[in-house]
Amino acid sequence: MACNGASRAAAALLGAALVAVAAAGCEGSAASAFTVGLREDRCVDNFFICTTAGGCRLEPTNTPDAEFLSGRFPEARRFIVRTDGPAVIRVRLLLTNLEAAGTETQITWFEPGCTFSYEYNTNGADLFTLAGDDQLFEQERMVQQGGDHLLEFFSDAVCDYYLKVDVEEMK
Repeated sequence: MACNGASRAAAALLGAALVAVAAAGCEGSAASAFTVGLREDRCVDNFFICTTAGGCRLEPTNTPDAEFLSGRFPEARRFIVRTDGPAVIRVRLLLTNLEAAGTETQITWFEPGCTFSYEYNTNGADLFTLAGDDQLFEQERMVQQGGDHLLEFFSDAVCDYYLKVDVEEMK
């Protein structure tokens, strides 16, 4: 059976569609692997803390009710992470649908009561380059007191993200 022009065009469109589906599947699998076993928290509530509000109390990955956030930069978000005492709070981001790296990404960890804070800032560095080939970006800070810790983050990058936190309690 000979292919005419219409058949070739249909085959080309089908091929392009399959490539698009395969590309979406790769991104989906990275996000699926990053969030496996976690429940998404839409983080749209108002938990008042430190004269502001956090959108949720995010459960760390090492708890039975572990959660993740998803969103799209550029944006700023606030959430709360609870620790029992001194702990390392690690913020992990998977970046997807990369459009523009931006020059300003900031994460701030607050002690309970917001009497002291710890800040990470990219200081003009390209977020996508910092995340590396796997597009995973990670920063951590040690907090000194147990309780509810406000975390704020912002980026002017243009991309989608998935965020989760790990808490390592100090003994």
